[in-house]
Amino acid sequence: MASTGFKFAGTGASVDTGADPWTSPGNVTADDNANASTPEGAADATSDTLRATNFGFAVPAGATIDGIEVRYRRFNDGSKTIATTNLRLVKSGVSQGSAKTPAGNWEATETANTQGGAADLWGATPTDTDVNASGWGVDIWLLWDGALPLSGGAKADSVEMNVHYTEASSGDLTMMMGVS
Repeated sequence: MASTGFKFAGTGASVDTGADPWTSPGNVTADDNANASTPEGAADATSDTLRATNFGFAVPAGATIDGIEVRYRRFNDGSKTIATTNLRLVKSGVSQGSAKTPAGNWEATETANTQGGAADLWGATPTDTDVNASGWGVDIWLLWDGALPLSGGAKADSVEMNVHYTEASSGDLTMMMGVS
């Protein structure tokens, strides 16, 4: 099995779901303390979706995708708790597989959170073509909990992805070379 290693998203966007939008979503393309952010919402309100895509993968043609890992750096500088975070793979703007819901609240200082693994396909069936496409990525959205007052909000510094794969078999070289 091989892997791409963690690569930063090349594009970040706020996808309007009728909730609080992410400002500066393009800041998720590097671990540089320039953050995408969304303000605290009302209790039990969700954020818009933070979409990270365009990872620039070059998984070999015919490879089998074995697992996906997503690492994002996050923190909460507000007075309310982020009750739930959801992550879901996305292909050309369409959600794929099952959502990941990490346990625990967002921390008050920037912390890396990793979801998935070398043998975790998130309930999806991605192909080499899918993960190599610019529209491949991950959606992140959250749910606020807690009472007023509102202050601060959620911050995301970077989003990275690592794809684990097995290269296609090249066949029996002895037979191909005519050696007996």
